[in-house]
Amino acid sequence: MFGVMVNVVAIAVGGTIGVLFKKVLSEKISKAMMMTLGLATFVIGLQGAIKFQKSLLLVISLAIGTAIGTIIDIDRYVNELGEFLKKFFVSKSKNESDEKFAEAFANASILFAVGAMSVLGSIDAGLKQDYNILILKSTLDFVAAIMYASIFGIGVAFSSITILIFEGGIALFSTLLKFLAENDAMMNEFSAVGNLLVMVIGLNLIGVTKVKLANMLPSIVIVVILYKLIYIGI
Repeated sequence: MFGVMVNVVAIAVGGTIGVLFKKVLSEKISKAMMMTLGLATFVIGLQGAIKFQKSLLLVISLAIGTAIGTIIDIDRYVNELGEFLKKFFVSKSKNESDEKFAEAFANASILFAVGAMSVLGSIDAGLKQDYNILILKSTLDFVAAIMYASIFGIGVAFSSITILIFEGGIALFSTLLKFLAENDAMMNEFSAVGNLLVMVIGLNLIGVTKVKLANMLPSIVIVVILYKLIYIGI
């Protein structure tokens, strides 16, 4: 769990620094940074998303996963969790940062949790006590958390709770997900779907779309299930 805790602390500390740094930023600079972050996030997601080789599997996984997420209304539960954390940990002042807490928490949780580095790093940490991937990810997340929190507020820092649950859970039950790490083709499809969600975050940030991103989360599970059913067999 050492690597997971390093990642958790990196996001929490980076997010806190970002909030403190925000005080010296003008609204004009913040808006410019938000546009830049949105474009950078989109490009980062695009680089990972183009790894997919089975376009039909990608489309079907997204369609089924989004349908399931919409029926369950995951977005509502994620936002309710964000609101609960805001009320529990954050003052009740009506500043702009507090108002965006739930959105920042949800977007940062997805940005930091969904991806091949998060999954592979957690599996390596659990199976082999190898923390190299998570340490590298922590460095990247630390910088990203500072930048995002300087714009969107303390909700970014609290996304570290999601990382603790997600990566910690994978590390603890890594033997159950070993098949994913050992199959490069399956990991490519998993990573492609995850990075497509990161692309959506970028589009939301720059105002092109207003997608309820959390409702798309089941897609990253559906793509693994369909891959095993169609290409491997269970």
